[in-house]
Amino acid sequence: MFSGVVRAQTFVVFIGVSVMDAVYIGIMSCERHERKKEKARELRWLGFSTPQIAKMLAVKSPRTISDWTEGIPNPEWTKRPNAKDDLREIARAMRLEGRSYREIRANVPVSKSTLSLWLKDVPISDEQRELLEARRAGASERRATALRARRIATVERIRKESAAQIGNLDNRELWIAGVVAYWAEGSKAKPWRPHQRVQLINSDEAMIRFFLRWLDSLGVSKGDLQYRVSIHERGNVARAVRFWADTCKVDPALFSKAAMFVINYRGALPFPTTTDPCGQITYGTRTAENDGAYVGKIDYQQSAKHSIFGRVLLTHVAVPNPFDKLNNLLQDTGYRSA
Repeated sequence: MFSGVVRAQTFVVFIGVSVMDAVYIGIMSCERHERKKEKARELRWLGFSTPQIAKMLAVKSPRTISDWTEGIPNPEWTKRPNAKDDLREIARAMRLEGRSYREIRANVPVSKSTLSLWLKDVPISDEQRELLEARRAGASERRATALRARRIATVERIRKESAAQIGNLDNRELWIAGVVAYWAEGSKAKPWRPHQRVQLINSDEAMIRFFLRWLDSLGVSKGDLQYRVSIHERGNVARAVRFWADTCKVDPALFSKAAMFVINYRGALPFPTTTDPCGQITYGTRTAENDGAYVGKIDYQQSAKHSIFGRVLLTHVAVPNPFDKLNNLLQDTGYRSA
């Protein structure tokens, strides 16, 4: 009795033969295997397909033929044509002309990811790339302009629809709306500043027009009103007065002297100006931070078996206030004289 492994893929059990007979049979099997393998590779180079080779060599498993012919490309006639091969060639040709993905997709109906996969190895010149970048920037600007115009049109439409839903206000509704507006925006008496004046300061022309209408509905005479413009010292006072006079529909001569917002650092350095229409100024201050770390250590060796050691780490962080607390915080810009 003999049992053994002739190849890794085949386990052979021989019954009723001697050891020498089994070895001879195994050698013959290996030789036939190698001859079939060489024949399979030869047939593949001749252009035969895997099923044809398997049938010609009486091999049941096509996977065996694939293993034997590894490294040899399949015949061209066995490859199935891709339904999008023609589209791919069109896309690559257009890319070589310097066309953008958007232009290519207008003629080649595939997804952008598929197009990117097809064109990732297509070279384009620096001139073509610069032209595409310039066109992309122009397209982004046009898109932003279109979106801005669409947003403005949407806001205007909503305003008109809201105005149509509200309609005309009667006297009671006007009075309530005016009280709420003054509650939010008007000047109120304080314990440290008691007064009985009605005063509203606002930069929204619509709010000013509404407030004047509200006062008129209450019977307040225009002769009892006072007007004044509050503006930064570097602003155009005359232009601002004309604008608000037109808004209020009054003579500019009725305006009191403009209130100038003058903020200096002790008369030396002016507060920075701003282009923001609401007067917002963004600024920063210096951070005079002082950090310190102190390290100490001690080591003492009394004997080979007795020793003592110690480690000390002290840290110190000082962050002083960058503002001068002795002066007005609004007049302090963080400058310090030597």
